[in-house]
Amino acid sequence: MAQSPAPPKAATPGPTAGAYRTIKEVDLREGPGAKYPVVAKIPAEVKVNVVRAEGDWLRVESKKGGKPGYLEKRSVERSTNK
Repeated sequence: MAQSPAPPKAATPGPTAGAYRTIKEVDLREGPGAKYPVVAKIPAEVKVNVVRAEGDWLRVESKKGGKPGYLEKRSVERSTNK
């Protein structure tokens, strides 16, 4: 009997949320994937506010009114200074 395909990765709230910083220039995208349009470029060493994870992508929202969007997990690291 064939197994049904795995459901898509759901949003993961909780421990992922918090302050991160970019480790290289990164594209901020409209959705969680490379197929989504780029809405902005964020330079290296910029602090970002992650609200949740969706697969290999992180949803970020600005505390200063900037555009929300998605970054690849591999392009950021958790910020150690708050």
